[in-house]
Amino acid sequence: MARLTDLPTEILVDVLEDPSFPSNTLYALVLTCRRLHLIALSIYFARHSRAGTPRSMVVRMRADRQDLLATLQMALFVPEIKDFTFIFPHPSCVTIFPLLPHLRRVQRYIARLQSVQKVTLQLDEDRSRCLSVGGPRALRDWTTHLGGLLNCIVTKGCTSLTMRYGNQLTKPSAPNPDAARRGVQIDRLLTFLPAFIRSSPTVQRWGSRVEMTPPSSSRHPYKLQSLTIQSPILIVHPGLNWTLPILKHSQITSLTLGRGTEEASVWTAVLPQIASAVWSLTSLTFLDADFLPSADILEFISHLPLLEYLAILSRRDTESRPLVGPLSPLRHLETLRTSPTFVRHFLRHPACFPQIKSICILWPDYYTPSTVGVLGPVLAETMDTLHTRGLSPSLSISFSSVLVMDRADVSAKYSHGGFSHGGFPSLLQDIIAMEITSFNGTFWASDVPYVTAWIALCPRVQRVDITLAESSNVDGPYIAQALEPTEFLNKVTVDGTDYALVCCC
Repeated sequence: MARLTDLPTEILVDVLEDPSFPSNTLYALVLTCRRLHLIALSIYFARHSRAGTPRSMVVRMRADRQDLLATLQMALFVPEIKDFTFIFPHPSCVTIFPLLPHLRRVQRYIARLQSVQKVTLQLDEDRSRCLSVGGPRALRDWTTHLGGLLNCIVTKGCTSLTMRYGNQLTKPSAPNPDAARRGVQIDRLLTFLPAFIRSSPTVQRWGSRVEMTPPSSSRHPYKLQSLTIQSPILIVHPGLNWTLPILKHSQITSLTLGRGTEEASVWTAVLPQIASAVWSLTSLTFLDADFLPSADILEFISHLPLLEYLAILSRRDTESRPLVGPLSPLRHLETLRTSPTFVRHFLRHPACFPQIKSICILWPDYYTPSTVGVLGPVLAETMDTLHTRGLSPSLSISFSSVLVMDRADVSAKYSHGGFSHGGFPSLLQDIIAMEITSFNGTFWASDVPYVTAWIALCPRVQRVDITLAESSNVDGPYIAQALEPTEFLNKVTVDGTDYALVCCC
């Protein structure tokens, strides 16, 4: 009887590359023999790399450890990987200890590498609110392992670090009696295992206080240039004592801040501390900024005079009242992405952003029918102010498909000059780019004609970016086939991929 290894390599590759071929079977073939190892491994790696970026690997950790990380550790060859994303298992609300071995696995693997460039740590695949509560021992071990991993990443020359999700031990929480009893039982069982290493220099003990500190910058100069914080772990103690020195002593020029599941008051307290450590930032992004008071955001920005890129991603902002907060000139700013209310605020400064090159207005998702009509006055006010000051940045607008679905009313109401500044269509002629994101996770075939209508209202648009959701029933080729090219527009970008527009006439 013929064996699998008797098949020619070409046929084996065709069989194993079939998307229906199970990944767990592919993993098993990697462990069989040298020939199948070399054939199956490259296909296994390709399945776990980001589309179009073979040097970017997504490692989804599994409780049984039969995951990509195990394959990387035993592989006879490993492709050069520049970008790692580690997604940790769903945390336990009872105890932190099941997560610790995974932190050690990642640290040991990174320690073997000569260097890393970009690392993302997603500490909870489900973005839950589990706190993994525990006592002093759990806090010490958590601090030791997480601090050891972060320091290992930094000392390996990482230039971009992202921390997402996870609430482990971020605030006091008393578990219910059953959970506490199970936690004690688990602790007792763990005492029979070899003790975790507790001599790491990242842990300092003063009585019951536990602190996590970064490695000495004199011994290991930090190369970190970009930091993304989407987890409360790095903005509350003990993690905050790691974050602030890293911000202060690294050459960080790009900072992204986003809320996890923590209270907004946590950010209100920590933003002044972060601002004092990152005064030299040139790029700042607030993700989901609606949870933060606008005054806190404006106060934070006022401490950053060197900003060249600023994004305040606020999608629920329908306030017509002026914001209250410092007026910053932003003399070096070249790119601005924010809501109409923030645009109006910045324009109140008599000498705002003299170097501006691009402004993208993020239109609110949750609006009343009357707020669509506000788009015209906002564009008029923005462009008139800029033109008066001799500035002519490119203008783009970003909105969700919910705004697309209202184009019929907009077209009928303003097609004959609904505003004093030349009418709605004349204002839209200044827009050179549109970004459309699926609203509430859906983008249907019935939405595509509305996109066509908006392109018609913006005759000079040169770029259209559409982001779909997994539940959408259309794809890039369908949208490209449905849209017509114009004098300025010859392609559409869907989920990062460009599709050429072909004239049907």
